[in-house]
Amino acid sequence: MTKLMKILFGIGVVVAVVAIFYFNSGVEDAAVLQLPSEIEQAELVSRTINVFAVSVNEKSMQKFYDHISSLWKKQLSVKKLDQAYGKLFGVVGANLTVLSHHRPHFSSQTVIDENGVLLLTGHYHTKPTSVLFQQKYIYEGLSWRLLGFSIDFK
Repeated sequence: MTKLMKILFGIGVVVAVVAIFYFNSGVEDAAVLQLPSEIEQAELVSRTINVFAVSVNEKSMQKFYDHISSLWKKQLSVKKLDQAYGKLFGVVGANLTVLSHHRPHFSSQTVIDENGVLLLTGHYHTKPTSVLFQQKYIYEGLSWRLLGFSIDFK
């Protein structure tokens, strides 16, 4: 093997290793991500709120945990989610599954930040209490996966 062939072979191996790492990292480059349509954004929010609501009704965040991104799972456990949202377990009138009959309203321009995080902020216009939400997503594999979740009632 000539010196030039060895150099080209070495470069080929490096390119292959970089490509394998990039395509297997699970998180997409922020520069190539497309903003989901408004309909897709509403579906993301509604699906997440519904999984959260079912988890609250079941008094276990297991289904919610199964719904979140792999990246967020590395930082959390079902037990930690139960502790964080357990105050909603068994609250009379806290059946959030009724939100599946409502459309989320977005309160700010949806963007994908420099880290590839999709931020969806808004509310459900319900009476007598509005449900406010903030949800963060990252693109893992072939879909947007939940990275952060906040819910409030006003």
